[in-house]
Amino acid sequence: MANRRRWILRTEYLERLRRLKDDGTIKVITGIRRCGKSVLLKQFADMLKKEDPNVSILYMNFESRRFGSIDDYRKLNEYFDRNLPKKHAYVFLDEIQNVKGWEKSVDSLLVDDDADVYVTGSNGYLLSSEFSTLITGRYSEISIFPFSFREFLEMYPAREKSTDAMFAEYMASGSMPIIDPDDDEDDNDSRLIGLYNDIITKDVRPRIGEGGDILNKISDAMMRDTGNETSYSNIAEISGVSKNTAKKYITALEGAFLFYRADRLNVKTSEMLKTTSKYYACDTGMRCSLLRKISDEGRMLENIVFLELLRRRYKVTVGSYYGREIDFVASKKNERMYIQVSFSIADEKTREREVASLKNIPDSYPKLILTMDRVFGQLPYGIRTLNAVDWLLGKERVLQCISA
Repeated sequence: MANRRRWILRTEYLERLRRLKDDGTIKVITGIRRCGKSVLLKQFADMLKKEDPNVSILYMNFESRRFGSIDDYRKLNEYFDRNLPKKHAYVFLDEIQNVKGWEKSVDSLLVDDDADVYVTGSNGYLLSSEFSTLITGRYSEISIFPFSFREFLEMYPAREKSTDAMFAEYMASGSMPIIDPDDDEDDNDSRLIGLYNDIITKDVRPRIGEGGDILNKISDAMMRDTGNETSYSNIAEISGVSKNTAKKYITALEGAFLFYRADRLNVKTSEMLKTTSKYYACDTGMRCSLLRKISDEGRMLENIVFLELLRRRYKVTVGSYYGREIDFVASKKNERMYIQVSFSIADEKTREREVASLKNIPDSYPKLILTMDRVFGQLPYGIRTLNAVDWLLGKERVLQCISA
């Protein structure tokens, strides 16, 4: 495996941390296990040290045996009393979910000490109701994702391959930092399956207890049906469990960031529809490994586009307009855009189908079809077509705010 001491700088995340520095909030960094949260903290610490060699930093990783004995907030408070610098300090608490009642300690840092606090965790329960109640209005969430395609190219630059060939590797091997496209395929599969099992064991099962066989059935079904309409009732029927049990398990899988949900939006009324949703896998490489290379390139491309929209901090829903489905409605403040994803629209029937989903939407927000095609014909109704790889790399800026 390649030497992992060379890590790319996660510049967009680092810049956001810089903007939030010393703003009086707790910075809560969430993301799937092994996506690079710890490395990001260390990179940020290095940045602080370069800016001020005398800066005070307290870093604790609760998956390290050095801090393994600190398993509740009282012991953590005792450690702070002994080791927290008396002057202004930056406190980094990595994988804090391993400390029971950790939110009480973090709250006390804001009250009693001159500290700027950063915490990371590998499940969504960091932002539980108890934490939110204690720290209401005093935290900022930073969601971390595995490598974008741009970061993937930066991580593995020494290639005599076309960008499209590199994207094919990205789609198949995935975006988790633990993989290396230069390594044996079976080795990468083993790493991704091992990571998946680790997440299930450490981040999912503690929330649901036993039920391993049922959990595996539900997770397998969601991996297979990535990008398809589904509901708790559908999953319950497939898995032979009650709707409530299916909801409990799916919520736990979402909480571990193995899946992300896109709810349905009525574009005409801007109301959320309480029917079916779509789920997308955290990583296409993990999906390929778990399903033994069963692949659907169109669905995989859709999955990658969905994750990229989340990276760009859009709220992403599935659109519905008079019976026509729009793959994604991406919204941010006064921005909105409608996106169809199709591996190719060279076929006339496919092109007409994708256009039909967008053409009747009456507002003036951008309407975009992302495809792997490189040659496009002119499309009507103000619909734009863009190569998906170019869009992922930001080569053409189509995400402009256009007032409705």
